[in-house]
Amino acid sequence: MRVLFVSFQIESVWTEPTNLGSPINSEDWDIHPSESQDDRYLFFTRREAWHTAEDSDIHRVSTDFIEPLRGR
Repeated sequence: MRVLFVSFQIESVWTEPTNLGSPINSEDWDIHPSESQDDRYLFFTRREAWHTAEDSDIHRVSTDFIEPLRGR
């Protein structure tokens, strides 16, 4: 299992990583995060297992949930 975290750069210092939690993270492999150019969407890949013939699913979610994590 792999999970995604977020960290913010405040001035020249990075905050401690915060686990993005459910529903972003799951029991599967949640990997390869990327933001859209306008910062409105987070894309990531989800796989049931790492070494399988199953295709990965690509997810797109609004980044609205990220800003409240900045203060943690």
